[in-house]
Amino acid sequence: MTSLLKLMLVIGAVSVLEQVEGIPAQDRRGDIPHECGTASDIVFVLDSSSSIWGPDFKEQLKFVQNIVDKFTIGHKLTRVGVMTFSDKPHKYFGLGEINSKVKVNVAVADIQQSIGGTYTADAIKYMRENMFSDARSSVPQIAIIITDGQSIDSELTAIEAENAKKDGITMFAIGVGRNTDRNELEAIAAKPSREFVFNVKSYSRLERIATSLSKKTCEIVMETPPPPTTSVPIPDTTTVAGGSAGNRDYDTFEAKACLDASDIVFMLDSSSSIWGPDFRKQLTFVQEMIDTLDIGKDATRVGVMTFSTDPYEYFGLEKYHNADDIKDAISSIQQKSGGTNTGKAISHMRENMFNHARPGITKIGVIITDGQSRNPEWTLRQSAKAKHENIHIFAIGVGHSIDRKELEEIASEPKEQFVFAVDNYSKLRKITAMLSRKACQVNRPVVLETKPPVVYIPPTTTTQKPQGFGDEECLPVQSADIAFALTGNEINSLQNRAYSLAFIKSIVQEMNIGPQYVQVGIVPQDCMGMEGFGMNRFYDQNSLFNAIDSNNVIESNPTRTITYMRHRVFNHHGGARQNVKRIGVLIVDNMTNDVERLRQEARNAKTLDKMELFVIGVGRNINTNYLSAIASSSSGRHIYRVSDYSALDMIRENFLNNLCIISN
Repeated sequence: MTSLLKLMLVIGAVSVLEQVEGIPAQDRRGDIPHECGTASDIVFVLDSSSSIWGPDFKEQLKFVQNIVDKFTIGHKLTRVGVMTFSDKPHKYFGLGEINSKVKVNVAVADIQQSIGGTYTADAIKYMRENMFSDARSSVPQIAIIITDGQSIDSELTAIEAENAKKDGITMFAIGVGRNTDRNELEAIAAKPSREFVFNVKSYSRLERIATSLSKKTCEIVMETPPPPTTSVPIPDTTTVAGGSAGNRDYDTFEAKACLDASDIVFMLDSSSSIWGPDFRKQLTFVQEMIDTLDIGKDATRVGVMTFSTDPYEYFGLEKYHNADDIKDAISSIQQKSGGTNTGKAISHMRENMFNHARPGITKIGVIITDGQSRNPEWTLRQSAKAKHENIHIFAIGVGHSIDRKELEEIASEPKEQFVFAVDNYSKLRKITAMLSRKACQVNRPVVLETKPPVVYIPPTTTTQKPQGFGDEECLPVQSADIAFALTGNEINSLQNRAYSLAFIKSIVQEMNIGPQYVQVGIVPQDCMGMEGFGMNRFYDQNSLFNAIDSNNVIESNPTRTITYMRHRVFNHHGGARQNVKRIGVLIVDNMTNDVERLRQEARNAKTLDKMELFVIGVGRNINTNYLSAIASSSSGRHIYRVSDYSALDMIRENFLNNLCIISN
């Protein structure tokens, strides 16, 4: 048989098989190309939870390989990353780490299942913050999420999905089997749902949607308009990545304007350790940042200063109100060499640059440095003062002489969001898009709302103080015994502790303290030197504030915290009174494994000791069901959730109002 005849028989057999298997007609017509050759960044998020049978998990991997085959993989074309999730997210390889289709598919085949629960919210958060941290700002960012069950916390999953969408990530949601929640899938996916949500009955049927999913993904890639080209020259002749020198047109940075108003001050290291051309790269970096902001008198305002031995202010927040003027002014900034007096720079920023900041508008400081400060202790004191005045600080370290610990202490919390490190000044531009996104997110602090919602009222808004503590009309009924308790792991950082103690003091200052009015205690823990204090120790605010500040009472187990509250604070020896409302306020950032024991101890507190329990969950890993096991009710009156400790202040007014209602 000739080779030509063999080839004809093979082609004929393939044609017959296509008809038998029912391959969609549009594929045979060639409506979708064999490969999607346009650039994109795609991340697959695969369910690895215990509900998935081993062979079914392998079907997911085959499905991913099938999708990958539809795209042209390469460093400048489509890049792929893959992660799995169960109790924790797990990254197998990131965008750009593997730039060969064959190698991608080999790596996918080696992925192992790690069983656990369906923590979809954590997976999406990890995807956004880690998998897309190296995404190219000029190409579509696409995520494909596969799951066979409802997430542990649907509410938090929807919030994380919304955060990802705000970052420009387009998400497909694929539900497998009968245990998925269609509403949750629609909350995860992009709109319209009919195009971005898929359902199949089993993992073996994933292949049936491979073509339509690939086609839709490719359509997104092809429909995304290219960003405007911006030429960013380097004024000085210097060696840059790739060996080129002198002026160079960088790859385009996609300017996605942050439309939320803010006051931003850039503090640029001008010390003698910085080579002249590297100093110019700082300026280029700031100019690129300006392109991502909505600059205007009533929008975002920018100030720039440098620092070495002394700070030097080039222009303040009120000077320029359009982006071009700001970038022109930045171009004229000169390096002033000297030592690295970072503390003096932060002090100048706080006392001078932000003295014209607008009330109620987010204040952000961005500091860039390539070395340790001259006086680290004073630097930390100055950064603490700035953060106490609600200035959010991003710290960017450049090179190998930086002190990572000092950067983390300078920056706001969480450090994963506010600390950046790059190897050299040429790589600053690689973090432009990420810094812009994170700075924009500072304007939208996540307050995880319960019902009724916790409303954040900016300081510029005049509000009536809720009737109750500190209000003359509420004096006859403002008697209560209130115990505060801190429990968790993240609370152990100095900054988080400062946020929580400041929150407690802001509540206490609205109360009339005294033996006939309100008594306040701090729950002790079973550790020498950490005694807390009872209800009858302090009857004036100054003494009470000093006692709160001096307490290092942190208990990692919330069940023990409630036990101590019952037996060491709300009893006769702790100074508790019999005829007044007993209120316990727990601030928690972790979860115990023995939820049933926690539920029983909380039930004892509420029934046997007649306590009203408020609980404030801090962080994205705390779910509402867990908090409900502690609180006196599952309504928004007793349960609060915030994304991190810095957001505690946002619930203050609502919390005070509900505290007063309960005390009445």
